[in-house]
Amino acid sequence: MKFFGDTMANYGVRSTNVKVISTGHGVIVAECWELYRKRPVKNGLQLSVYFDKITFKRVFPLGDE
Repeated sequence: MKFFGDTMANYGVRSTNVKVISTGHGVIVAECWELYRKRPVKNGLQLSVYFDKITFKRVFPLGDE
């Protein structure tokens, strides 16, 4: 985090629904926690990270690789 000029105070958490690809079931909507940056950091980085509400495993939204 220090490399990007970021601190924990710059993060927030909110509840959201995310479209994800499920193996063999097509596209599904998962209930997730979104860890987001309140303000962009060095080089304009402002991406969010998503975690499943039940398993707390990382979830990749449809379109993210």
